[in-house]
Amino acid sequence: PFLSNCDGYDSHISLSRLLEEHPDCQGVGYDQTVPTKEYALNGKQPVSDTCLGVVLHCTYEEEVREARKNLRWFEASPGSTLFHITKDAVTSDQFMPSSAEEELGRTDALNNMRNYDLIPVSV
Repeated sequence: PFLSNCDGYDSHISLSRLLEEHPDCQGVGYDQTVPTKEYALNGKQPVSDTCLGVVLHCTYEEEVREARKNLRWFEASPGSTLFHITKDAVTSDQFMPSSAEEELGRTDALNNMRNYDLIPVSV
């Protein structure tokens, strides 16, 4: 619901497609990537893929003129976290329910990810 109905991407955007194919994103080869830790004390400068100045032209798919009981994502307060992106790839098995209590995409494997494995996406 957050990135949809944008020019060139149809109703849904594949985040990997956006990051890997957008002309304003520059990839760095895996062997040239220099990771950094949250508190880098070794003086190394990180080297990684970048996406700067990406502009998407999108239209709301939601009915914006009607009031709703709950706030919609575009009505969230500044600083609110809308969702998280994982730092590392997640296997399709991690999305699949392994018990009756789980649902597709709402599994213990995903719920148990540590905070440092997640990148918050905020307003």
